[in-house]
Amino acid sequence: MKNDPLIEILKNEFTRKKTRNGSYSLRSYSRDLDLDPSNLSKIMSYQKTIGPTLRSRIGLKLGFNEKEIKSWLKPATHEKTANQNYKNLNLDLFRVISEWQYYALLEYFKINNISSKPIDIANQLGLKVSVVNNSLKRLVELGLLKKNKESFFPADESSSSILNITTSSAHREQQRQILEGAIDALQNVPVEFRSQSSMTLAIDSTKINEARELIKNFRRDLGQFLSTSDQLDSVYQLSISLYPVTNQPKKGDLK
Repeated sequence: MKNDPLIEILKNEFTRKKTRNGSYSLRSYSRDLDLDPSNLSKIMSYQKTIGPTLRSRIGLKLGFNEKEIKSWLKPATHEKTANQNYKNLNLDLFRVISEWQYYALLEYFKINNISSKPIDIANQLGLKVSVVNNSLKRLVELGLLKKNKESFFPADESSSSILNITTSSAHREQQRQILEGAIDALQNVPVEFRSQSSMTLAIDSTKINEARELIKNFRRDLGQFLSTSDQLDSVYQLSISLYPVTNQPKKGDLK
């Protein structure tokens, strides 16, 4: 089926890997997915149908679970045209949630006297002009971005509102892109324009839920501190990670 989420994610992931590594090829991608290069090419161009077994294997390789993979193949329950629109909307929402540039664009248009020319936006965010144009179009279609004669502006006060519709797989993909961006910043951004630090500590794991709440409140307080100004001039990414380095406790062990 056209606009198959799994195939679109396959294509997006290949583009992302090639952007980060210019020598990354379709053959490299097929090796990572344990697929024949010819078959992978045909799948990505919708020339080859994916059977249930292969679909499951590819989805698992990409980090999705069986429930998520199967949800993309639910039988149509609406009239065909309406159902197609529904699938397209779901796919677009997944893209917006899982790809970092959509959040960056929503925040970009909060900057004072910023250019709305796609080429200027592309230069500022390190994107291709085609990616900027497609992303802007999708944000407008989804009602997350509005446009007037001069520029664009977010439909909502905060871009974080679209996190309310996130899925586990979309969130994983978004966080992976954010962490990769942090590595790039560590290597390429002067220290006076960034803050990156970490600590390793022994903890009482029963306090994890309280720690998550403290982190959420800190993130929101810091976001408000940095963005409450009439002199907004840059878009930054804030990422905080707290995770186990010893054997991970079972879910039932956490209260």
